[in-house]
Amino acid sequence: MDHDTLLAHVRADHDRTQVAATAAGLDAPVVTCGDWTVRDLVEHLSLVYRHKVACIELQAEPEPWPPPDRHVGDPLVELDAAHERLQEVLGSHAPGDPAWTWEESDRTVGFWVRRMAHETAVHRADAELAAGTTPVVDAALAADGVDELLRVFAEGDWSDVPQPGPATTVVLHVPGRAWTVRSTPDRLAVGDGADEAADATVHADASDLLLWLWGRPHGELAVDGAPDAAEALQRRLAVVTT
Repeated sequence: MDHDTLLAHVRADHDRTQVAATAAGLDAPVVTCGDWTVRDLVEHLSLVYRHKVACIELQAEPEPWPPPDRHVGDPLVELDAAHERLQEVLGSHAPGDPAWTWEESDRTVGFWVRRMAHETAVHRADAELAAGTTPVVDAALAADGVDELLRVFAEGDWSDVPQPGPATTVVLHVPGRAWTVRSTPDRLAVGDGADEAADATVHADASDLLLWLWGRPHGELAVDGAPDAAEALQRRLAVVTT
């Protein structure tokens, strides 16, 4: 997805987060985020936005973090201010401009634009669930979010946190796109397209698949093959999504 489209998604999902947080109330529980309340969710997003601004402006990991003035005033007003500053900074840079990130292979502003689009979408879903609304993520954004989760968060060496169980191959399929995920206890590899010999294939709309992978309530998924293999993949991804 291009830079401007991702920024537009950040803005739209921020606005929807504000609506949902106001409807739910700051003291409402956010059951998808442990013992958080809506206040905690809103304050978390504010800090995330401020952190990314600092990563770009300092060209380094900001330290110490979080800052001592992290919670002052109305949380929803703070979130608006942090979001506007994020939009200003991200919008004033090209995707290839340098920025500090935790991903050594991609230290660009574009990395943070994409990350903030998906961070905001998932937490907007959390706020809407707290308000009693069923969330839906834009299909194109959700498909990109699945790709980001698999390739940025999950793919690679797991030898420092090996996962028990047999090697499995799971295909994740949304309309127009598929990924093949091969798991061993100490490695996870992601390929484009569908392996017909996979242990399981998960079929879903992109929004439902993204929410399922992030451990959020979702709509219907269909699993062909071994459900245990699909469930094992979801449990494994919980290691990097919580």
